[in-house]
Amino acid sequence: MCRDVDKIFVKNVSETGTSKKIKNSVKHRFFDYGTFFKELKDDPHKREIALRYENVFGSQKNLTIEDQPFFQNYLSQFSIPFQIAISNDCPNDFDWGLLIRYILGSMSTDYKLILDEKWKNYPKGAPFVHIAICASTAEKDECKMLDELFDLQLLEIFKAYTFEQMKLSLVIREESDEYKDNELSMNVGLESRLFVYKCRKFLLNKEIQSVRKKERVKKRMKRQTYGNQDEIISKSKSYHYMIINVNWSD
Repeated sequence: MCRDVDKIFVKNVSETGTSKKIKNSVKHRFFDYGTFFKELKDDPHKREIALRYENVFGSQKNLTIEDQPFFQNYLSQFSIPFQIAISNDCPNDFDWGLLIRYILGSMSTDYKLILDEKWKNYPKGAPFVHIAICASTAEKDECKMLDELFDLQLLEIFKAYTFEQMKLSLVIREESDEYKDNELSMNVGLESRLFVYKCRKFLLNKEIQSVRKKERVKKRMKRQTYGNQDEIISKSKSYHYMIINVNWSD
């Protein structure tokens, strides 16, 4: 069972096909920002970043990620009006909304929004989407599906993305005025990332509309062929993932 707080609801538990809506009053205990920041200060390789961040943005005591400038000024602008496939083995109290925002807003990894193939073949109900996280190295490009990751991988990804956003915040704050509107400016880079996301969301919506249009044409052709005869198709479905619906409004 997967629970979350940021108005994210499990829409379908695939192994049973049972719809569920799970509420929780505890905010993402799986990842605690205060504990994470303390770990940074205790890490000799990351301590300098943590101290610089605290010097620039003030004490982090009793603060959450939602209190951070990188969330309020950047990540909060990302929203996705689709149901998202996640692993059946997802951790309890995990903030999927924040993780998805991290993926969409990251400057170190890329992503793909992939419309589910089974939904494309049988487009009934709300569409749902798989997210692939892609990273490039000197040797190869590699993509991992979000719904195939297990809890420890998700935790490490969460930590890496949080640390990345902290470093980007420092770069933006410390950029001199002469680079603010330069194409190499980090601010411009983040704006470009948001633009790319909006384009991909638009294209995904166009794909969904196209699938639904084809389905309407198919049904119309069947009615013309079979008249009033009802065609009942029963198919058993077995998924290895669950579906979540992200409601981004407060």
